[in-house]
Amino acid sequence: MKIGGSIVTEKNRTGVFIRRKLLTEIAKDCAAALSVNKNIQLIIIHGAGSAAHQVAKQYQLENGTKNDSMKIEGAQLIHVANQKLNLAIAEIFLNHGVNIAPVHTASVIIQRGGKINKCFYDVIDQALGSNCVPLLYGEIVFDETLGMTICSGDVIAVDLAKKYNASKIVFVSDIDGIFDKDPHVYRDAIIIKSITLDSITTNNKVTLSGSHNVDVTGGLKNKIAVLSGNDIPKSLKQVVVCNGFSAGFISRAFNDIDDGTIIQI
Repeated sequence: MKIGGSIVTEKNRTGVFIRRKLLTEIAKDCAAALSVNKNIQLIIIHGAGSAAHQVAKQYQLENGTKNDSMKIEGAQLIHVANQKLNLAIAEIFLNHGVNIAPVHTASVIIQRGGKINKCFYDVIDQALGSNCVPLLYGEIVFDETLGMTICSGDVIAVDLAKKYNASKIVFVSDIDGIFDKDPHVYRDAIIIKSITLDSITTNNKVTLSGSHNVDVTGGLKNKIAVLSGNDIPKSLKQVVVCNGFSAGFISRAFNDIDDGTIIQI
């Protein structure tokens, strides 16, 4: 499950405003769902939200730091902000019944040319084997050719889905799902409840937009682009895009109840 940065923080505010009340409700729903669905193994990835995107844009980190001292400084500022955010989210989940195991993304992932090249899965393996829920996040990570580069939570979600033979990815966004046109702009936008992945990129009735906040990783459009690559996990059956502001969405997603948009793979 990838929880978007617009859910864990208010991305359009200066500084880091964590949505603690909302995250508390999500944590409670997660704990309840896991207690009922004991055979489900869950990995959570959260977006960096305002903890990183504004700084990444300010320091122009889209193409890596290379040896630029100012960009390296910006990347280190993001590391600190992201770890504070990750700790706050971990505490909320732990306090509400989820056996969470924080995993610092920059300590387990190395990229090359802006793409994941190595991931040390052992920590995640041990967490899952101990009945814990690994918690990773979008982050600036070391890059073998570009110094440090952005590793999107969306990319991490697909990589881990492949590694662990996931049958479902749930993308938790700030909108109800995928629409025929941008719901932030058009009030008459109609949600698409079910669609195949192939149809999304070829259907002229589907318009995908980027994020409406400061977002250097591309918002919903990037999620679909990641899924449309040639490396989709063979085990993956469906992807759910749902609204994190909708109470009980985790329980519904776990129980295959129609919520948001279901993308059939």
